[in-house]
Amino acid sequence: PSLIEILMVAGTFAWVALGLLLFSKVFPLVPLFDVKEGMVYRDEVKIGRRTVPAVIRE
Repeated sequence: PSLIEILMVAGTFAWVALGLLLFSKVFPLVPLFDVKEGMVYRDEVKIGRRTVPAVIRE
């Protein structure tokens, strides 16, 4: 295969990857309802001198 053909195949894969990224930006893979629901259980826990994010489990 010539250099042009290799670049065309690489460019095609790049366009498909870009399309998937843009699609997932417009239509998130995780529903926002589930993300907001998980925010209720978010908290920060102090371990030693550092405060770290944590999730409270029921």
